[in-house]
Amino acid sequence: MQTILNSYRHQINQNYLANELEVINELLIYLKDYSATAIQHQAHSLVTSIREKKEQQTLVDAFLHEYQLNSEEGVVLMEIAEALLRIPDPRTQDLFLQEKLTTADWHRHLQHSDSLLVNFATQTLDLTGKVEQQFKLTDPVHQSIFSRVTSRLGLPLIRTALKQAMQQLAYQFVIAETIEKALHKASQQSSYLYSFDMLGEAALTASDAERYYNAYAQAITVLAKHAKNDDPYRNPGISIKLSALYPRYEPLQHQQATQQISCQLLALVKKARAANISVTIDAEESERLEMSLDIFGYVLSDTELKGWSGLGLAVQAYQKRALSTLHYLAALAKAQQCKIPVRLVKGAYWDSEIKRAQVNGLKDYPVFTHKTATDLSYLSCAQFILSQSEIFYPQFATHNAHTVAAILNMGKTHPGYEFQRLHGMGEQLYRQILTQSNGEIPCRIYAPVGNYQELLPYLVRRLLENGANTSFINQVENADINIEKVIADPVAHFKKIQNLSTNCVLPINLYGKQRINSEGINLADIEVLTRTQQELEKFKTQTWQAAPLVNGKVYTGIEHQITNPMNSQQIVGRVIYSNKKVIIEAINTAVTAAK
Repeated sequence: MQTILNSYRHQINQNYLANELEVINELLIYLKDYSATAIQHQAHSLVTSIREKKEQQTLVDAFLHEYQLNSEEGVVLMEIAEALLRIPDPRTQDLFLQEKLTTADWHRHLQHSDSLLVNFATQTLDLTGKVEQQFKLTDPVHQSIFSRVTSRLGLPLIRTALKQAMQQLAYQFVIAETIEKALHKASQQSSYLYSFDMLGEAALTASDAERYYNAYAQAITVLAKHAKNDDPYRNPGISIKLSALYPRYEPLQHQQATQQISCQLLALVKKARAANISVTIDAEESERLEMSLDIFGYVLSDTELKGWSGLGLAVQAYQKRALSTLHYLAALAKAQQCKIPVRLVKGAYWDSEIKRAQVNGLKDYPVFTHKTATDLSYLSCAQFILSQSEIFYPQFATHNAHTVAAILNMGKTHPGYEFQRLHGMGEQLYRQILTQSNGEIPCRIYAPVGNYQELLPYLVRRLLENGANTSFINQVENADINIEKVIADPVAHFKKIQNLSTNCVLPINLYGKQRINSEGINLADIEVLTRTQQELEKFKTQTWQAAPLVNGKVYTGIEHQITNPMNSQQIVGRVIYSNKKVIIEAINTAVTAAK
């Protein structure tokens, strides 16, 4: 069985930076029994119902609809949302706001929204921008007086108002500050199940990791009191971010990081099993996938967890390795004789994935560059998960009506699966799902829990996802957008395409005709990293010598011993530093050569 598992892991590795079109063609094979007509009809029905029963928008929805991320003003507001959470002092905040508020055309948004509050906010932004612009144009003689007046009367008020607005925006996506308050709010929505995420990004220090671990442990203790069902899939669950458990969760620290995190995670999972609570390992950046699978496999194989089906993980459909990852998980579930809950998501790190691949000079991208390809990958992965009902408990996290309709169609005979949505997003779509299924298909809310200070990375990802003009949530309520466009079929789209280039230039062509981008080594690829380490082993015992070399002559002198900074007992080599005589000789040689 281990040979089979190793084979699947090798396939995952091979698809890391695979050709996008080749992967798409493979994905299409898994959808040969795809009922396009029935799916389109159901998707059309869902969107029509949402638009007919459209309820009043929340302030956040109205705000994001008016200031979309494809507008200059939307980008400025994103920058303000991000910066006001991290700039510590009022003076710098004032300077930042002055700069940003004068660069956008707020006037063109006046009275443009259906929301009175959004229109009022726009008037405030427009007026503030004009005041700030006037200040910038004031001559130096009167500037100090004007500065004192605006400082006393305007800027503190503006700063406070904007910070409060951004805080309200953030709390649209976070259920509560504590797990106790989160459970209280969840109890008011009895039609939904919940998976709680103790908000926090990657630990930067050991104290961070300890704090996050304690937060997870304490949350499990509290959730245990609410786990009343014998079926763990019907109880509240918890999502765990592996990077929160160790400050160096990165490929170059693979061995130590996986060992440390595995121990921490195993302790939490055992605690969750005793409480009959399911645990989901959250998805993170692509370079951490191999490590995540190592950790997941180690914990799942623990003898105390044998046969338990409460440990699952999230799989990102926008990664080209998504389907091969599911094949590996299926083999792992068979080997451990358990069922694995799989939360299928599309992925929330696209921008950073693309940028890191370019910076690192990779040969291709780890994620699909076409959004439609991610939709196709999601459907193919969903089809595979549904076909393995004995070893997977499917959890479909999506806000897309066509994707929902496809799953409803593909899962007609499935014994049981659930949908998931993010807290603060997709409410109208899921209201329709619950209504049309008469509550027979469970729906779970992924609900982050945390303080305002911890919201920054999560807020930015949600704003990018919720505010993007191409997002389903942004389009579904907009009657100006044709329904057929909203529910476009990714399978039909790619069946018509013979040739496909990436939607982003490959990293090697990043600089166009100016020059070829430098080629990097993908150290997140475990096989590449292993080969590199093996090559370096050849030089492990070699002792290096360095000395001044001028005009072909090697100079002698006092030797200085160089040791390995990680092991003071290991001598790396010896070096002779240049003295005054050597430097003078080097200068004279250079002068002579110049003549």
